[in-house]
Amino acid sequence: PQDFIQPRALEIGCATGQYLVRMQEAGWKATGIEPGVRPAGTARDAGLDVYCGMLETCQMPPESFELAAAWMVIEHVPDPRDTLQRLYSLLKPGGILIFSIPNAGCWEAGFFGRHWYVLELPRHLHHFTTASIRKLLGECGFEDIAITHQRNLSNVVGSLALVILAGSPGSRLGKWLLRYPDHPTFAMKLFLAPLAHLVAWIHQGGRLTISARRPVAGRLP
Repeated sequence: PQDFIQPRALEIGCATGQYLVRMQEAGWKATGIEPGVRPAGTARDAGLDVYCGMLETCQMPPESFELAAAWMVIEHVPDPRDTLQRLYSLLKPGGILIFSIPNAGCWEAGFFGRHWYVLELPRHLHHFTTASIRKLLGECGFEDIAITHQRNLSNVVGSLALVILAGSPGSRLGKWLLRYPDHPTFAMKLFLAPLAHLVAWIHQGGRLTISARRPVAGRLP
């Protein structure tokens, strides 16, 4: 129909744009922000609308998007509060923010300590628990906050690899396990599935998926 208005989605840290492609295929007008010159160029070469830079330097009018996404990004930014407030202002009233982060409040962080795979100092500047991220989102004005524990044990495999490599730097097993989080195999995911489901069910997942909504009649925080 002629009066159809295509909904708009924004992804920060979009890399080469795989999620943007999925959003376009689902009927969204998708825009990405990516600080890396090479991945941003790859996304643009594929015809995607991608700004190379940071959210702070990207000039966009407020209340432009129905959806904003940030997959494993918030832990990297210098000021998570500022980033979340900027995303809030870019969302239309009633708009949805979805993102993922490591879960520093789960058993993995305490068990593996300095070998926890997603500790990643200094690339990861901040770590959150379910309570701290819920509190921060509320302070930024969001409501209807929902937190899901992912059925994913990639952190555990990566952490085991770091433990093995700390004791035996040349270990072939350690090197193989370290590649798994970025290149998971179907066989390994199938093998880990029962434990992954159990850990998520008891709310101890190492990775969280979070959604939150800007109130329909909300004010800028």
